[in-house]
Amino acid sequence: MLELSKAATFFACLLSLYWTALSAFFIPRLHWQDRLSLALARLALAAALCLLSGLVFRLPTRANPDAHQPLTATLPMQLFFWTAPILTLLFLTSWYLTCGAPTFTTPTPPAARATTPPKLLPLPLLLSSLLPKLFDPDGSFRW
Repeated sequence: MLELSKAATFFACLLSLYWTALSAFFIPRLHWQDRLSLALARLALAAALCLLSGLVFRLPTRANPDAHQPLTATLPMQLFFWTAPILTLLFLTSWYLTCGAPTFTTPTPPAARATTPPKLLPLPLLLSSLLPKLFDPDGSFRW
């Protein structure tokens, strides 16, 4: 029964960390501040589940040889200690790249920007304007 509870709590730990990663990166139309607070709340829930799973891994029974190891050495806690900083680093990197990264292009002055998008030519007009550029007057193809 202990092995089954270890597996169940470890699976819950994995799902909570997966849920945290999904909320940090894959919720469309959500502002970064809202996404950050949601991800931090879910990370706290994942920490609680990993702590609970770590305590289950340390239950003192005769059949459990790992009962005397420190709580931080249990598999769920090690998984949390690896996942939390990686998710935090990835979140901060994505936040920086989308909101605060410097652009490496020269800005165009406002007067030089087009105020209206360019109009698309209808296909027959576009082809009639391209055909003279592709073919010579004698009908041969221009390379």
